[in-house]
Amino acid sequence: MRIVLFCNDRTGLEIATWLHGRPDAEVAAVVLNAPGQQRRADEIRSLFPDLERAGLVLTGDMLRNGEAARRIAGLGAELGISLYFAHIFTSELINAFPRGIVNLHPSLLPYNRGRRTAIWSIIDGTPAGATLHMVDQGVDTGPVLAQEEVPVHPHDTGGSLYRKVEDAAVELFRSSWPLLCADALTPKEQDHDKATAHTTSEFEALGYLDPDQIMTVGRMVDIMRGRCFNRDNCVRLRTLDGTVIRLFLELIPE
Repeated sequence: MRIVLFCNDRTGLEIATWLHGRPDAEVAAVVLNAPGQQRRADEIRSLFPDLERAGLVLTGDMLRNGEAARRIAGLGAELGISLYFAHIFTSELINAFPRGIVNLHPSLLPYNRGRRTAIWSIIDGTPAGATLHMVDQGVDTGPVLAQEEVPVHPHDTGGSLYRKVEDAAVELFRSSWPLLCADALTPKEQDHDKATAHTTSEFEALGYLDPDQIMTVGRMVDIMRGRCFNRDNCVRLRTLDGTVIRLFLELIPE
């Protein structure tokens, strides 16, 4: 099947590597996140030197230009595949593919649409997982093709859960690939009444704990562990003298 990859980060790299050279996957072009939003981009580029030389390794900022969509449409690809790609697809680009675009999303849709998904499964208690779905004009609202739920444990942090979801997303894509190639996955509409989503500003607001705010211990621990990705990306606390303290949480099950 002739495809165009829209990919980023570890998940995009691992799946692009897995697809590279497969007899049932012909990659016609690769689109990376825009500069400044890229992760693992150089490693993804290195997989496709022929496409690089042909000017067919593009970036998301180029998609604002209708010419890029028309160029992609002219490649004769059957399907677009979005792998942790950060940009919104226009209807023109979606329609450039006879079978549309599928997206691999790091949540168990309809829960936690959008970005920063792992933290909200911890804080809100919503299910976690990975979803392969059709792209439509909404944000993560298209029909579901396949899903894999990931258990959330009391000792999970935002970082550990995100890594588990990444692993599940890669495995979900690999196991779904034969049916995706055969166009044998049945789209199922999401239950939009159950949908949840959070803004980036909500995520950023959890970056600092207010020492005067009253909450339960359980709620505080969930915020701290949900917002904990590494020693730099974790909750901070401003003390009365203005000092900022990082609260890195390590949960060890007995």
